[in-house]
Amino acid sequence: MGADHNKFSITLALFSLMFLALYVSPTDQTLKEDDDVPKIKKADIKLARIEEQLANARSEIRNAIVKKSFTSSEKNGSYIPERAAVYNNPFAFFQLSVCTRTSFFF
Repeated sequence: MGADHNKFSITLALFSLMFLALYVSPTDQTLKEDDDVPKIKKADIKLARIEEQLANARSEIRNAIVKKSFTSSEKNGSYIPERAAVYNNPFAFFQLSVCTRTSFFF
């Protein structure tokens, strides 16, 4: 369980970093001569929103692992794989796919 959990955590962290690298442009932190305080940039707000979505996704995946259930937070239900035994942790995989579809693509 420990090794699988570590692999899953590393995979999720890499996915998060890859997403941030692809979709969030770096912010310019340089100040002009007359500026005392840096302004809040749209990219910073987007980054905070993405980090919040990732935190919610991680907690939902952890809950799916602990509860060992295929339930999701989607209102209309979703696809439950019939042959879930193929995956090491089908509950985590299912919740990850649900979170990915709801948070990042729609």
